[in-house]
Amino acid sequence: MDPYLIAELNTLIITFLAACVFAVGGLAGWLGHLAAARILRDEGASQKLRIDLYQQAVEPFLRLYTSGPFAGLGEGDWNNFELEMLRVASRLTLFAPQKVMNAFNEMVDYVRAGREDKVVVSEERTMQLGSDFLNTARKDIGLGAGRIAYQGTQGST
Repeated sequence: MDPYLIAELNTLIITFLAACVFAVGGLAGWLGHLAAARILRDEGASQKLRIDLYQQAVEPFLRLYTSGPFAGLGEGDWNNFELEMLRVASRLTLFAPQKVMNAFNEMVDYVRAGREDKVVVSEERTMQLGSDFLNTARKDIGLGAGRIAYQGTQGST
């Protein structure tokens, strides 16, 4: 065989292999970019889901506390509250870390103890439990480790 032909075939094969390597590398880079974009999108969706969930977790407490003294609430009010707590707790179980669940459960336990007259519900303790829950939720969604606290004078004596 002609040595010139062999050299040309070797060059052609090496060029072809190099082109394949670059093509595969480019494809891998493109696929990596798509995967990274999807992860970022999914993390953003997950964060929005948790923000919405934590907001939903607080709403039943707000409705309960703004409806008047516990003694004036009827059985239907309490049944609605319990149903909402079960719904929120089931969602939190799916998406929230244990620390958020613990803070939520402390709020629920306090309300239930108040309903059963085991504790006298106070505005200060209610605000503290709500603040603990929201600060724990803030940490989970990445809004910082610093605590946010009520700095006003309402409720203080």
